[in-house]
Amino acid sequence: MRKLLVVSSTSLNGRIALELRHSNWELDQARSGAQARELLARRDFLVGLSVFWDQDDETHREALAAVIYDHPDLRWIAALPRDAVQREPYAALIATRLYDYFSLPLEPERLTVIVGHAYGMTEAGSRFLRKQQDAAAGRYGMLGCSPAMRELFGNIEWATKSDAPVLIMGETGTGKETTARAIHASSPRADRPFVPVSCGTASSALIEQLLFGTSATALPGARSKSAPPESANGGTVFLDGVTEMPLAAQAQLLRFLTERERSKAGERRSQALDVRIIAATAGDLEQPVATGEVLSDLFYRLAVIVMRTPPLRERVEDLEMLAQHFVREAAHKTQSKTIGVSRAALAAIKRYHWPGNLLELGSYIFRAVLFSQALHLSPRDLDLPRRASEPEPMSLEQSRERAEKETLRQALARNRRNVTRAAKELQVSRMTIYRLLEKHGMDRRS
Repeated sequence: MRKLLVVSSTSLNGRIALELRHSNWELDQARSGAQARELLARRDFLVGLSVFWDQDDETHREALAAVIYDHPDLRWIAALPRDAVQREPYAALIATRLYDYFSLPLEPERLTVIVGHAYGMTEAGSRFLRKQQDAAAGRYGMLGCSPAMRELFGNIEWATKSDAPVLIMGETGTGKETTARAIHASSPRADRPFVPVSCGTASSALIEQLLFGTSATALPGARSKSAPPESANGGTVFLDGVTEMPLAAQAQLLRFLTERERSKAGERRSQALDVRIIAATAGDLEQPVATGEVLSDLFYRLAVIVMRTPPLRERVEDLEMLAQHFVREAAHKTQSKTIGVSRAALAAIKRYHWPGNLLELGSYIFRAVLFSQALHLSPRDLDLPRRASEPEPMSLEQSRERAEKETLRQALARNRRNVTRAAKELQVSRMTIYRLLEKHGMDRRS
């Protein structure tokens, strides 16, 4: 049965409750905001109905509104007094939080249609998001549907059509090795070894063994546990951090890329070599070439197919998908009841600059899921570091919004996060405080 949370100071009358149950709804009724929070902590709901009766006092109404503001992941429907639309607190609630509303009195048939439609929309949205995620994840095993990721997918597809060397550039944590593995797995070499090498420990002897020799895994720097004993022949060598490779090893690699064969001692015939090279660097290679840290000839040999793994700040469209993926992954590993991130937490994720990109995002979400008891992670659960202020030009409207946000933050801090006292100090209603928190993507606890 579909579960409906009903928040009302008065129990729904028999006819209304009966109509809902006949429509396959299981009702959980809360008489107050506190009871509603207890139910929300114990059970999962997709739809909530909040009834603001004429006889309810203002404190009770504000408590119900606070529940709605604090649980944005539900599709909320409100039954309101007829004049409520003309009053600022309710107008703000309608504009920013409610899926739908209607005027009292409650009409069973109309109510059944509205809550059913809300549930259907939520289910349809969930199915679409899952389908979108599955489609995005199905391409090279990588999540993303942003323009930057579509460009990367196109580059990977192009790279699989030839055996030319590939140079992957990208910041830390953007998935350079994942991209290299995707190229290898989608190429005719997929059934041959993929050998990742940490270039900081790559000696000329290691390069000799990988490209010409007999046992790549016996040498330091080769991280693959599955490379066959006859070397990486027929497969792909991934050089991670190519700018850190010693010059002697660079010279050995350059010789391979130039000659593609070698003559063994005592043999007249040369040996053809079949290894594809994919290199990666956290920056561009032009500066290391200019300073002599990277051989210029090697750079030109490597930079045949060049692609870039985008940082998260260029993948804003993917952040919700990625966050939900990391939550599911962490919840499975930790046996957590957490099922997602709240809208406020998602806003915080989108504001943060993520210098560590995917690695950092996954780490923060795993830690939050590990310690949180909530169904949906809040900004407080994530505990993201505050970004250092950067001087930037601002319009008058931006300046006003920043001042408004800072005033709100300070008022909450002075009043120990007590919304009632902060509202009194600022001479506004509690519902105005909640509206401003939503506007600025803030959480009253942070």
